[in-house]
Amino acid sequence: MVPSDPTDSSNGDSSLRWMVCSFDDLSRRWLYRLLQARQEVFTIEQHVICQDLDDLDFDAQHVLCVDGDRVAAYARVLAAGTRYDEPSFGRVLTTTDYRGIGLGKALVRRCVQTIETLAPDSPSSRISAQLYLKDFYASFGYVPFGDVYLEDAIDHIAMRRMR
Repeated sequence: MVPSDPTDSSNGDSSLRWMVCSFDDLSRRWLYRLLQARQEVFTIEQHVICQDLDDLDFDAQHVLCVDGDRVAAYARVLAAGTRYDEPSFGRVLTTTDYRGIGLGKALVRRCVQTIETLAPDSPSSRISAQLYLKDFYASFGYVPFGDVYLEDAIDHIAMRRMR
């Protein structure tokens, strides 16, 4: 586990702490907490009925913003060749109590930084974005390509960011 400066949070709240770690470096407690957050956001809030546990977690870098024993924000970063030919990130979420304070932006910045650190020679990264978040991801340099498609009954668009 690689904790970052706990005082480095986008909203000035020093109780928030960032971690980036592999599956094998996750404690059982943090694995439980991140899966709990994914279920809360994707299954309960968004009514996504799909197999969340897809074996990609084993090879992912897990980016977490935590507050004590709670997950405030989470995403997973995947290496090139895992889901796409390019590095990517997904399962992006901010839990209910932590919305509206800039954690989503901070989380995406951390994902982009993680990709740039782990894949310094990759010319691009790719994401599958929920369509309503297209402009949000565009603010980080992601450009849509292709047609809108359904993924887990939600409109998505492929997006790519060039370095």
